[in-house]
Amino acid sequence: MLDEISNFDRNVLEVIARGHPYRLIAVSKSNRELKVPAMTWNEIQITINMPLSDVSKSIATLSSSNLINSVSMLERLGFWQEIFRQNKTSTVYFWISDLGEKFLQETSNQLSNSKIDPLEEAVVLLKKLGYHTTQFGLAVALLSLESGYSPAETASHLARATLALDIKEAENDFDKTMALLAHAASMIDVLGGFKDANLMREEIFKQDATVLAKIAIPDKEQLTWIETILSEPVISGGRVATSQINY
Repeated sequence: MLDEISNFDRNVLEVIARGHPYRLIAVSKSNRELKVPAMTWNEIQITINMPLSDVSKSIATLSSSNLINSVSMLERLGFWQEIFRQNKTSTVYFWISDLGEKFLQETSNQLSNSKIDPLEEAVVLLKKLGYHTTQFGLAVALLSLESGYSPAETASHLARATLALDIKEAENDFDKTMALLAHAASMIDVLGGFKDANLMREEIFKQDATVLAKIAIPDKEQLTWIETILSEPVISGGRVATSQINY
């Protein structure tokens, strides 16, 4: 069964393993209560930046392989919901199982023992951030790698440049701007995973996370930050990536 786990399934499993950054829910395990950073369907889909249908198939595969656990919980009703007797709705939460943690560890060891081309790795990591690299982007990535940046740091730089360009092109489209803001938030979570896995330096993570927030939050400083990023000598030469998401 584990032989059927694809690279995409593993990416989804990594997201579930990191869990929700702020929320813990209580679950029972071996007659004792544990608190786990479980995630909902939508939270997983937003973080992985892929269609919900693809994420659903992956979750089904991971569940049938016993790599993740799940629980359905009734949501608490608010004051007005209680007054008007609205029906309670249930939410399904997912978290990684012991077998899932073992699987990630074993496959991580296999990946670390294999030689991966840095440029190819940067392209793969950029996909985790929700982008496809353009031909021009490949040239920019190669320059970044030759300058001493890691594949994850390179992917991060391409991602922030693409986000800046997409937000500039969105102009006054409110819905698209809000979707791009959500994408920026999910990218910061993914970059946090890169940092935790020692794929990028902490100082670069903090720098890029700050830049993503500054160019995504619609305030009086946003345009200045966008123009600063897009005026960087190499980046200004063209589009380095395209989004996998239809905003």
